[in-house]
Amino acid sequence: MDDSLHEADSSLFQMQRIETEAMASLSIYLDRKLELPAEHINLLDSEYALTLIDVSQHWPGLDKTVLNVIASDVNDLEGVTDERAVAGIIAELKQFLPELNTATILHSFYQPHYQEPLVMNDVGVWQFRPKAETGLENLFLAGSHCRSHIDMTSMEGATVTGLNAANALASRHQLGPVWEVRRAKTIGRWVFLLLRILGFPLALFGKLWVSLRSP
Repeated sequence: MDDSLHEADSSLFQMQRIETEAMASLSIYLDRKLELPAEHINLLDSEYALTLIDVSQHWPGLDKTVLNVIASDVNDLEGVTDERAVAGIIAELKQFLPELNTATILHSFYQPHYQEPLVMNDVGVWQFRPKAETGLENLFLAGSHCRSHIDMTSMEGATVTGLNAANALASRHQLGPVWEVRRAKTIGRWVFLLLRILGFPLALFGKLWVSLRSP
């Protein structure tokens, strides 16, 4: 980010307006199989906003549980050693998954990602996201921070921007689009608004029911 880049394409500097947050990843290899759902698990009200999935139920060659854990809120762990951060995350996991207290962790792999933060899906940042093609002839951008019809920080969005970058590069060299990027059919916003209005009484009843039953 310097004067020459600003002269070539000043719009790239708008990326600095996009907020980012670190999202830590922890893979835990256990000595036995745990009884867990195959789907993603969200641990509500966890201090580090933990989500996890048992990848041994999806990847071949794994006969024991392997947990891939994402800690979405690790700001309080920045500056501590990886060992201390891992101990804190595992301690919280054991509060939600009691079986972990009797299982042995064979090894783990931790990535705090403080130097590789994730782009946030904040309202109003579309205009600051870069396109695949830039003002430089040899610079094409891809990643979850770039514009795409997915419009969400995700692996799917990053993949689409990669295809967009490849197509932009091919078009720049007059090769034509290389990849066909298909768009899924979407439901109109008015449908979601209608469902929200219709579901409000049910949601209100559910909230009152929980409040009355809470000690």
